[in-house]
Amino acid sequence: MTRGRRGTTLPSKCCAEPGGGGDCRARSNEIAVVVENEGTGTTVSFVVRRVVDGEDDEAKKQTVAGLDAGKELEVRFEDVRPRRGLRDIAAGVDAGKAVAESDEDSNEVKIGVNCRAG
Repeated sequence: MTRGRRGTTLPSKCCAEPGGGGDCRARSNEIAVVVENEGTGTTVSFVVRRVVDGEDDEAKKQTVAGLDAGKELEVRFEDVRPRRGLRDIAAGVDAGKAVAESDEDSNEVKIGVNCRAG
């Protein structure tokens, strides 16, 4: 997976796009989520999470201590091993709603990828 951008509004942006022509391998992959603070102040601590196929019990999370206004940060999830076939991958920020925002519904991006044999 490679990093990319999808728009959200204040203050955080979560980004994910498939790499390799929309394909992944049914072996170790990496997902990079770029978070950008579009607000005017530093955020409080928040969580970035990624989920494959909506399986919350398999969700992985990383905590970001805070992010200055106008800055962005890349959060990497390594060794992601989706099963073969069509998979939905979601990446989201601030699921706990720790950061006050003008649009709380814009913090998740979902993509579909086709995972081939390793």
